[in-house]
Amino acid sequence: MSEDSAPGWKFGRDQFDELGKNISRMFESMRSTGPIHWETTTRVAKWVALAGRQEMPVKDEDSRQFDELARVAQVHVAEQTGLASTLGPRVYAVGRSGWVDLNLESLRSTLERLANALQGNTEIDAHPSAMATAMRELQQAVGPVAAGMQAGVMVGYLAHHMLGQYDMPLPSSGPARLVFVVPNLDAFQSDWSLERDDFRFYIALHEVVNAGVMSVSWVQELLLRLIDTYVSSFQADQTMLQGRLSGIDPSDPASMEALMADPSALLSAMQSPAQIALLPKIQALTATLTGYADVVIEHTGSPLISSFTMIREAVKRHRVERGGADQFVGRLLGLDVTREHYERGAKFAGGVVERAGLGALNRLWESEAMLPTPAELEAPGLWLARIDLDVQQPDI
Repeated sequence: MSEDSAPGWKFGRDQFDELGKNISRMFESMRSTGPIHWETTTRVAKWVALAGRQEMPVKDEDSRQFDELARVAQVHVAEQTGLASTLGPRVYAVGRSGWVDLNLESLRSTLERLANALQGNTEIDAHPSAMATAMRELQQAVGPVAAGMQAGVMVGYLAHHMLGQYDMPLPSSGPARLVFVVPNLDAFQSDWSLERDDFRFYIALHEVVNAGVMSVSWVQELLLRLIDTYVSSFQADQTMLQGRLSGIDPSDPASMEALMADPSALLSAMQSPAQIALLPKIQALTATLTGYADVVIEHTGSPLISSFTMIREAVKRHRVERGGADQFVGRLLGLDVTREHYERGAKFAGGVVERAGLGALNRLWESEAMLPTPAELEAPGLWLARIDLDVQQPDI
C-alpha cells in the first residue's frame, strides 16, 4: 500500500498549497478584464444557435437574391419615407452563426451593463494561503464566465429565431444594416406555407424601413440610452448569487449545468422602481417604431406583393408569440412588448395617416421632440395638434 493511500495519511499544508497553485493556473485562462468573458459568450452563443450541429454556408444565389430585393426595397421605401438613409445600409445574408458574429459586438455595451448590475460588487476577504488565493481567483473568474455563458445562451437563442436584424428592436451602437438570417427565413416560410419570393421581399421591406429609421442618429442613441439605463437599474439579490456561485465544483461539469438551468434564478434580477418608471417610455418608443414600420410596409408592399395579407399576419403572429427564451431576453432588456403595445403603435400610425397622410407621419423623425407621449399614442389627433406648436422636447 502506498504512503498516499495508507490509513491516516494527511493532506499536508504543502500539498494543499500546491493544489491551490494548480487551481490558480487553471483559472488564469478564465480571467476577464470586464464583467463578461467574451470568448465564452461567443462559443456558447454559436453552440446554442446551431444546436450543436454544423451549419451549411449561405448559397451564393440566396445572397444575390437578398441583395437585389434589398436594393429594390430601398428605392421604394426612400420614396415613401423621404429618409435618404434607407439607401445606405450594407446587406448581409447570413446563417445563425453569422447573426451572432454581427450582433455580439453591437450588443456588447448593453450586455456588460446588464452583467455589472446583476453581479454587483461583492468583496472577498483575502488570506495569505495559496488555497485561499485560488478560491478568491475562482470566484473572480466564475462571475465573468457565468455571465459569458448566460449572454451566450441569450444571443444564441435570438440567433435561432431572428429573421433579420430588426425582428426585435435591439439596442445597437453600430451602423444600421440589412440582415437576412437565411435558415430562419426558410424555416418560417416553410412552416407558414408562404410564397418564397413574396415573403423575402416583405422581409426586405421590413429590414429597409427599420434600418432607415435606425440610421436617424438620435433614434439609435435614444433607444440605446433607454435600454442601457434600464439594464443598469436592476437590483440583484447578491445573497442568492453568492449562494449559487458557491455551489460550483470545478471538477464537476454538472454543477455548472445546474447553475445555468434556470436563468431567472441565476440572475436573480429584481425590477427596481427606476425600471418601472422607465418602462412606459421604452414601450412608447418601441410601439412608435413598430407602428411606423407596419404602415410604411403596408403602403409600399401591398400593391407589389400578391400574398401580402397572408405574410403580414404570419409575421405579426411571429412577433407576439415568441418562445420562452426570446421573452426572457425581452424582459431583461425592457423589450417585453406585448400584442397590446404593437396594436397601440399600429393604431397611432394608422390614425395619423388617416387624418393627415403619410407625410405627417414621416415628421416623427425630424427630432426627438416629435415622438408621441404614451397619452398621444392613444390619441393621434393630440399628437398632430402638438407638432404644429412650439413645444419643449419631451423628457425621454
